[in-house]
Amino acid sequence: MGSDSRQGDEAEAAVLVEGGVAWEGLQERIAQRFGRVEVRVRVRRVLAGLLGRVERKNGWQLAEAIGEAGPQGVQRLLRGTTWDAEVVRDDLRAYVVEQVGTEEGVLIIDETSFPKKGSRSCGVAGQYSGAVGRCENAQVGVFLAYAAPRGTAFLDRALYLLRAWTSDRGRCRAAGVPTGLQFATKVALAKELLARAFAAAVPARWVVADCLYGRVHHFRAWLEREGRAYVVGVIPAHAVVAAGRRQRAQALAASLPGSQGERWFDWACVPLDEATPAGMGRWLLVRRSLADPDERAYFHAYS
Repeated sequence: MGSDSRQGDEAEAAVLVEGGVAWEGLQERIAQRFGRVEVRVRVRRVLAGLLGRVERKNGWQLAEAIGEAGPQGVQRLLRGTTWDAEVVRDDLRAYVVEQVGTEEGVLIIDETSFPKKGSRSCGVAGQYSGAVGRCENAQVGVFLAYAAPRGTAFLDRALYLLRAWTSDRGRCRAAGVPTGLQFATKVALAKELLARAFAAAVPARWVVADCLYGRVHHFRAWLEREGRAYVVGVIPAHAVVAAGRRQRAQALAASLPGSQGERWFDWACVPLDEATPAGMGRWLLVRRSLADPDERAYFHAYS
């Protein structure tokens, strides 16, 4: 496992002090997913490093935290060791539901990016990176998180592969991309993540997402067919029917009166005149910054 396992034991001991029985229970839950004892030991230590106070969670820093001379062991665990990441993901989802699940839970779809150098990391390409606010060489992932009064955790993830990747089978093979994987938009990936959560009966009252997803009609329509209430961001030009006529969200917001009282933002909630199943309704939510009244965000709600 490395020249100095004592440091790895210390990293795990620090997590044990904070996590106690929960840490042991989590280890017991996933240990069966790793066939060899040596791999199970490394998994324990890598997880302890991830949960610890290592400033950067790359291979070198994690290896140092768990007492290994180099990153090869950590990288081999992630890239070469035989284990089913999807099954471990299901273990995680079940654990989160057991610990913090409630019917008032919220399923959160969002993406994030990881700036990278070079061209060999799977999915890396020049694309918009929210981490730096511009187009950058990066990997982009779509993530599903779960929020409830007792806690918040990630449930699922999907790496976004541009067509420049999925159309280059040689590049995909070299990066370990499964044979036959086809291009999928971020919205399609989001639907896959949510569908798995729905199938697993993750308790949730709402689905929320920003306007990258909310502005897409077929994404909202799919959620409605699934019987899911949602609040999703939309663009200012989003068309709604309110007060008997069709208008843009931005124009509707401009016609609304102000309000009184202490607050962080101005909010408005406008019922929409749009057909819904019995017992359901639609609303336009508008949020206005107090510091900059021209800064507004728009959300389509269905419940």
